[in-house]
Amino acid sequence: MAVEGIYPRLAEDGLVYGPAFQGLRAAWRRGAEVFAEVRLPEPQHADADRFDLHPALLDAALHATMLDGVERVVLPFSFRGVTLHATGATDLRVRLTPTGPDTMSLAVADGRGAPLATVAALAVRPVDQRQLAVSGRAVADSLFQVAWHAVSADAPGAGRVARCAVVGGDGLGVGPALLAAGSAVESHASLADLARAVDEGEAGVPPVVVVPWPLSQDADRHSADAASDAVGRMLGLFQEWVREERFGDARLVLVTRGAVAVSPATGGGPAESVSDLAAASVWGMVRSAQAEHPDRFALVDLDADAGSGRVLADALAGAEPQCAVRAGRVWVPRLERSRPPATAGVPALRSEGTVVITGGTGVLGSLVARHLVTHHGIRHLLLLSRRGPDAPGATQLQHQLTQLGATPTITTCDTSNPQQLATALATIPPQHPLTGIIHTAGTLHDALLTNLTPHHTHTTLQPKTHTAWHLHQLTQHTHLDFFILFSAAGGVLGSAGQANYAAANGYLDALADYRRGAGLPAVSMAWGLWEEVSEMTGGLGEEDLARLRRAGVLPLSSADGLALFDLALGQDRPLVLPVRLDLAAMRARPGARPALLRGLLGAAPSRVVAGSAAVATGGTGDAGEPGATLSLSGIPAAERAYALRELVRTQAALVLGYAAADAIDDERGFLDAGYDSLRAVELRNRLSAATGLRLPSTLVFDHPTPAEVAGRLDELLRERERPDAEALLARLDGVAADLSAVAADDPARERVATRLRALLAGVVGAADGGGGSGAGGERLAGEGDEFGDVSLDEFLDIVDDELRG
Repeated sequence: MAVEGIYPRLAEDGLVYGPAFQGLRAAWRRGAEVFAEVRLPEPQHADADRFDLHPALLDAALHATMLDGVERVVLPFSFRGVTLHATGATDLRVRLTPTGPDTMSLAVADGRGAPLATVAALAVRPVDQRQLAVSGRAVADSLFQVAWHAVSADAPGAGRVARCAVVGGDGLGVGPALLAAGSAVESHASLADLARAVDEGEAGVPPVVVVPWPLSQDADRHSADAASDAVGRMLGLFQEWVREERFGDARLVLVTRGAVAVSPATGGGPAESVSDLAAASVWGMVRSAQAEHPDRFALVDLDADAGSGRVLADALAGAEPQCAVRAGRVWVPRLERSRPPATAGVPALRSEGTVVITGGTGVLGSLVARHLVTHHGIRHLLLLSRRGPDAPGATQLQHQLTQLGATPTITTCDTSNPQQLATALATIPPQHPLTGIIHTAGTLHDALLTNLTPHHTHTTLQPKTHTAWHLHQLTQHTHLDFFILFSAAGGVLGSAGQANYAAANGYLDALADYRRGAGLPAVSMAWGLWEEVSEMTGGLGEEDLARLRRAGVLPLSSADGLALFDLALGQDRPLVLPVRLDLAAMRARPGARPALLRGLLGAAPSRVVAGSAAVATGGTGDAGEPGATLSLSGIPAAERAYALRELVRTQAALVLGYAAADAIDDERGFLDAGYDSLRAVELRNRLSAATGLRLPSTLVFDHPTPAEVAGRLDELLRERERPDAEALLARLDGVAADLSAVAADDPARERVATRLRALLAGVVGAADGGGGSGAGGERLAGEGDEFGDVSLDEFLDIVDDELRG
């Protein structure tokens, strides 16, 4: 029987075996009997004497029953009548004889044929291969990567920013580059200076305000302290930006250098590594801010190439919330499924070495510890946590790992303290040297961007960023099989209410890239939500989980999460996202589809939402897509008010997890209905998407009932539908151009002149309260107007002269 390729095939079918369990070497069949030769992989030989019969050997012997391509797979369930004759074998010869539909007997010998064991009855449980394949594909479809795509010059939203302001220091030369590209640029030391200039001037806030990352050549850009300092400095600026009403219609663009590494989807293009880890942490924070305040923030990473400066103005004017400029080209990130090559597999790990797990007594740390022992043959574990052996469940974990044949050590350690961490690592015995690190420790302290304090950021960054940096520094000269950082998908996708946590995870993702650039092993696994409740997720209630489901994020079971761990371990890239996404739910959400997910979700159909029916549903298609707006023109006043109330009630019900708008009383306060700041932001974002209006984050606090919010939306929509002065002037220019083509003696010119005189008299009369409908002495006053000292009659004479040519 051919055994070559059995393990890749089983993995494709959804049954993934770790390296320690891939021991089948040969197999034969004689009638119903199956014979197999099994060998323990070399890294596990040192542990053979620890077992009477190594479990990986016995398990691998059963793999011979899966060689014929049968429609079902059998897995061991229970053993009866086991007799042991010898111990410590590394090679087996096994005979498997069926004794019933789901039972078999085993005769086990060593490599020389000497008896080792007999099993009178092994009961197996069948698993339908089709179900297994579906399960395997579902797991594999939950592993993602970020790839970069070059943007063509004629892409939607492409253009050039005409006017902008540069705030703060400009070590990147952003201002000169924009001036050279033809943009009007003004510089200000701070946002407060910009606000004062707006108050004292005439031009108003520029549509784009650029903040170059304050970079100097000798600045620390790598350490966790640098990241903490960066987050603290930028937090105040971002809070000032969203709180200042004068900036409400503008977008703040953070321009950095070296915060991201562009990895083109096609495999060609620039090969680079993150060089500014502190800036990367700020990128994580901004992604969260973008989730809370759509269209108010953007990110651009700019290289030092001269050609890049020339296209920076195009990047600033684009619709992309994140981009990188490299050698004169604009690149944008897109989330894609990670498809490893067919030859890829879970790497073999040295079982005689020691693996360190931070947060080792937590839920995820415990799961991973058991998985390393049972699936990868790891025998020596150093589990670090703040409470060590006193942590809940630590004693039980120690007992479980010991029963599985491992030697665990649970140690009390504040891993964010470099001295304590170094002391703990020094306890690792030389005969079992450090071979792997898994950093799972973390702390949540959620708050909206406007409510974040230095305490929030310190509490969250310390266990994540400082521990990771200290682990890197203390082990960078140690030969490791792996260096795994447990990050969070929200740091990449953007998660409202978690700007501090996103900053910490952005740093971890960047550190993995930085290490790989230095030739060191590293992978950051940016996890989605796990189904099993941990200390970090224990505070999530059913409404919180429902909100995540509406956002398209589903929980991972422990089994699927650990299968994804193995898949991620075999990836040859610094960042992977094991996260279960409900793409159908994401497509159904109103508003523009997130740019990062457009490759997975596809383009949303652009359409104009008009009429009361569309208003009532909130445009549950894609009303927020570019070009899609909500129009109430032509709807009677009573129907208009009803439609807007239904819009607000429908969206308010969805935020609270209700199935219908009937659950919402439009005269009851949002706070009384259970709204908090995060739900208020979600409702604001939904209403913004449905109406195309830019609404403040304080909307439901300034207008505390659905009825009042509906009234405010009515006011803003009416303002938007009023004729724009610039548009009217443009139309008049068109009329003037048409008139120039009419012959001087054409009778039509006189009819046009009569109409223009009537229109002008009406405009002047309306501006004067109705008293200026043609009085010859009226002056057409207006500061800076070339006709400011001309009376209405004099102006009409000028019009007549022009028309008569």
